[in-house]
Amino acid sequence: MTAGHRVGVWRAVLVIALAGVAAGGCVTRTPTPARSAGTEPSLASELPSLSGEPLPGPTAAGSPSTTTAAVGTATAAAGTTAASGTVRATTAAPPPRVPSAADLRRALLNGGDLAGFGPGDGGETPDGAGGCAAIDSDYSGGASATAQVLLSKGSAGPFIRERLNQLSVQAAQNAVSRIRGASSCGSFTTDLPGLGKIDVQATALGVPGPGDDAGGVRLTMRPRGIDVTVYENIVAVRRGGTLILLTHTSVGSVDDALTSTAASRAYDKTKQVW
Repeated sequence: MTAGHRVGVWRAVLVIALAGVAAGGCVTRTPTPARSAGTEPSLASELPSLSGEPLPGPTAAGSPSTTTAAVGTATAAAGTTAASGTVRATTAAPPPRVPSAADLRRALLNGGDLAGFGPGDGGETPDGAGGCAAIDSDYSGGASATAQVLLSKGSAGPFIRERLNQLSVQAAQNAVSRIRGASSCGSFTTDLPGLGKIDVQATALGVPGPGDDAGGVRLTMRPRGIDVTVYENIVAVRRGGTLILLTHTSVGSVDDALTSTAASRAYDKTKQVW
């Protein structure tokens, strides 16, 4: 896959989610009013240092945390609340061996791991300008093995896409660091064939999940031709040289507790296989 045809971490499920919403007839395909810059949550110029301390879990909807970690449920009405990225030290023992492609496939999440989810149906994202380099790659370059799966609760979601890439430890560390820093993209516009321009806001997302290292970013996406807001939590978790990439995509609101559960179970499944 060439650099000009990389499938990003985030846009693959966006196409599927919007197609499902439009097919369900619950949105209007009319241009939405332009939003002023002041209506979106601003990004902090610097994330607070966590000094390796664990982050609190997601809070309940309606009582957002004002400091670190992911806030409960983001809604289109309230927007999203930026949270700090996760940085932590670890003393975990290295994995006993380097997993094969078969190992990665066995470790993927399935419908039995997340209540109400089943296999999803969707191909790769059409080519188009991404707008944020840190999430415009699937980080599979140089991988000795890869595997991925898409799970959903129906045609309109929510969706969980998991990608497992077996990299060197350094490459996996770099990938987590880039995902963690993706909030620096701030506000940008992407363009997808068939969907047109989509305004995107990236904000930091705390990740209380397990692993040698983890980081996340939340995307708030508003297509200009569809009156709907799509949220996507992107989480990267590292175990040795294994990179676990999760995208949790949902229309109208996103459940951070589900994101955290999926990340924890994805990590645990790798430990069950190798």
